[in-house]
Amino acid sequence: MKILIVAPSASNHYGESRLTRDLVKMFRSSGNTVAHIALGHEYTAFNAELGETFSTLKDHSQCCQAQGPVLEYQNGHQLGYLIYKEGQMVPWEKEVPCQKGRLMEEDLHATQTFTFSAASQKPDLVITLGSYQAGVAVTASPLRRSFKHVHYVTMEGTSLPEVSFGGADDASIRTLLASADAIVTNSEAANKELIRRFGSDASALVIPEGIDTDTFVQLPTEAADRLTRTNRTNLVKITKDGGYSLDIEDLSDTFNILSIARNTERKNIPLLFEAVDQMRHETPGLDKRDVRLILHVPADVYRGWHLSHLVDKYKAWDWAYIHYQYNPDFHLDDKELNSLFSIADVYLSMSSAESWNTAAMQAVSASVPVVTPLFPTSHEWGDEVLFETQPLMTILKPGTHVEWVMPDTKHSADGLKRAYEGTYAPDNLRSTALKYDWFKVKQFWTKLTDSFNLGTIINA
Repeated sequence: MKILIVAPSASNHYGESRLTRDLVKMFRSSGNTVAHIALGHEYTAFNAELGETFSTLKDHSQCCQAQGPVLEYQNGHQLGYLIYKEGQMVPWEKEVPCQKGRLMEEDLHATQTFTFSAASQKPDLVITLGSYQAGVAVTASPLRRSFKHVHYVTMEGTSLPEVSFGGADDASIRTLLASADAIVTNSEAANKELIRRFGSDASALVIPEGIDTDTFVQLPTEAADRLTRTNRTNLVKITKDGGYSLDIEDLSDTFNILSIARNTERKNIPLLFEAVDQMRHETPGLDKRDVRLILHVPADVYRGWHLSHLVDKYKAWDWAYIHYQYNPDFHLDDKELNSLFSIADVYLSMSSAESWNTAAMQAVSASVPVVTPLFPTSHEWGDEVLFETQPLMTILKPGTHVEWVMPDTKHSADGLKRAYEGTYAPDNLRSTALKYDWFKVKQFWTKLTDSFNLGTIINA
C-alpha cells in the first residue's frame, strides 16, 4: 500500500515532526511504501526509502523559511528537491531569494505542489497532520478522488491549536472536515472539543499516539550505573561568569529531577527553577545540596529563556545541569533519551500546553514518576498514573484564542517532595505505557484502513 503523509518537517522539534517520524516508521515496518511531503512549518523533505531527513536550509539563522513549498521527488532514489516556480516544478535553487517568515500556509502553489507529489507517488492513502492549509491543498487537488484522505487533528493544552484551522471561519473548517474520508485525533478530549465546536459531524476516530516500550524501559542497575557515568560527561554547569563547567560530581547519590523541553515560552523554564528551588527549601529532612535539576534543553541564548540569568537568579550554579549532547535539530534517538531517564528519580514538566505529553509517557514507560500540569489528553491515561498539578489559571496564548494553563509551582514542588519521600510512587507506570505500545496503536490504524476497503495496510 502506498501512503503519503503531508506534515511539517520530520527533522525539527515540533510535536507533529516526532509524530511524522513515528508514523513513517510504523507504516514502513509492515512493508508499506511511505513518502512524506513537508507542507508545514518547515520546508524539509523526507526520504522514505532511506529513512533519512534532508533539510533544504542549512543555516536557519540566515533565512528561517524557504522560498516555496519543497518536496522530495523519489521513486526508490533521492532525486533532489523541487519547488513550484513560475508554473512548473524545478530543482530548488539556493540563489532564489528567501522570503523570511513565510510559511507554506501562505503559498498559493500548495495545491499544485501536492498534486505533483501525488501524481508521482500515486498514494492509496493521504494523511494530513495538523495543518488546515495542508488539508485544503489536498482537498482542492484534481487528483482528490484517486485516494482516501485522513485529516489528523490534535489539541494544544485545553484547546484546538490555531495551526489546525489556520484562522479560517467555522464554515470553512466544517467544509474541510466533511471532505475528509476520516478525521482522526489522539484523545477523547480533543474529540469532545471537535464536536463542541463543529457539531456531531466532526466526530473523530480516537487513535492515541504510541510509545516504543521496547526502548523506553527501566534499565538494570549495572546498565543504569554505566549510563549515569556516561551522562555525567554530557552535562555542563553554567558558572557565575556565564561560562560552562564540566566539573560534574557523582549523580548516583543525588535526587535527580529531569526535564526535557525546548527553550520556548510555552515550556516555562523559569517555573522549573522555581518549583525545584521551593522543593529544595521546603522538604523536611532533605539536604538541599543533594537535589539536581537536569535540563535537556538548548543552552543557546538565540531564542527562549536566558538560562544564565535563571541560574544566577536562583544561585543554581551547583544544582542545575544542562545536558548538551543533542544534534542541531534537537532530538536524541530513543536509546539516548532512555539513558536520560535512567539517571532520573522524577520527571518534571511545567509546560503551559501539550498535545499528548509524549515525554511524560516516555518517562512512564521507563518507570519514572512524573509531575506535570493537568492536561485533558494525558489525564486519560488513568488515575494515579501522574502527579497532576492544578493550574493557577488558564490564559490565552499570545496572539491567539488558544487556552494555555499557568502551572502552580507550589503544587509542583509538593509533587517533587512526595516523589522524594516515596509517597508518590505509582506501581502501574509500566503497565500503563504498555497500553500505548506502537504495536497496539497499529491495530487502530488497521481498523480504519479496513473500513476504506483498501485492504489491511498494516500487518498488526
